[in-house]
Amino acid sequence: MKKNFLRFIVAAILMVTTGTVASAADVISPTLRNKNISIDELGVNHVKISWDNAVDNETAVQNITYSVFYRLMDLGEPDKWTQAYIKQKHTCCTLYGLPAMKSIEIKVVAYDAAGNSATYNLASARVSGD
Repeated sequence: MKKNFLRFIVAAILMVTTGTVASAADVISPTLRNKNISIDELGVNHVKISWDNAVDNETAVQNITYSVFYRLMDLGEPDKWTQAYIKQKHTCCTLYGLPAMKSIEIKVVAYDAAGNSATYNLASARVSGD
C-alpha cells in the first residue's frame, strides 16, 4: 500500500510540475508462486531442470525472462557461480558439460521487463558419471 501511495505522489508531482501524467517506474519484483526447482533428469555430465513460471504486476507472463546459474560444490569454490543461461523465456533447460560425480547447486532468477528480480530456492544434485 505504501508503494502505491508513493507512486500516486510521484505521478501527482509530475503532473503539477510538467502538466502531464507519467506512470511511476515498476519497482515490484516478480512473484514466485512455487519457488522450487525440479530436477527432472540426471544424466552423464548433464542435469535437466524445470520450474514454474513467475507472474508480475506489469510484465506479461510470456515476457518474464529467467537466468540459470550453477556452482560446483566439490571443487573448493562454493561461492563461484557460473551463468548457464542468460535471460531466456523458457521454464526448463538442460545443463551440459558438467563434471562427472560432482555435487552442484542450481539457482534460477526471474526478471520482469523493468529488471526487477526474484530468486527461486536452490536445488542440489549429484552429476552422474560414465
